[in-house]
Amino acid sequence: MNSKKKWDDIYQGSSNKSKDFFQFSQDELSWVLDHFPQANTVLDIGCGRGELLAQLEERGLATEGIDLSSVAMNEAKINCGAALHTGCFEKYSFAPGAVFDLIFIKFVLAYIVKKDDFFKKVVQLLREGGGCVIITPVIEFSNNPSDSVPEIFVERKVLDMLLSTYFTVQVEKKMYEEKEKSLSIFILHKK
Repeated sequence: MNSKKKWDDIYQGSSNKSKDFFQFSQDELSWVLDHFPQANTVLDIGCGRGELLAQLEERGLATEGIDLSSVAMNEAKINCGAALHTGCFEKYSFAPGAVFDLIFIKFVLAYIVKKDDFFKKVVQLLREGGGCVIITPVIEFSNNPSDSVPEIFVERKVLDMLLSTYFTVQVEKKMYEEKEKSLSIFILHKK
């Protein structure tokens, strides 16, 4: 099944499906935005139904969102006033000179095949001094080759290598932790 169909099916399956995904409380969002006091423009990669975009708009930020699912984007048009783009982030052509102060990447990294190319594009779209917020399930692994990474997780050593290449990690906050698995929020600044 291709990725677009997969996500269209997920969003089509239930009008409340995106409620199953992590949403920021107002306090959590304030904590995140406190790390980026100069941010005015925001891109949400994998914006889904636009819940985060609506929260950011309430805070006075200029917002854009992109998602693979046209089903989710149709609902995002109802939920927020952001500039919305339907398509694959890595292949999408943003307006010439488009840059953002802040980019959110929520529950997307595990599904990116060419993570290095993905991050190159993210950094290209960030203004100098810009930042990035990543929310992702992370899994620690031994060097056991029989270990496989469950679909929603990003392996710690892969994530650490990528983040250190493109960003300065300001904060990692573990929202949930169980044995070798965690749900982490990374506050990053462009190198």
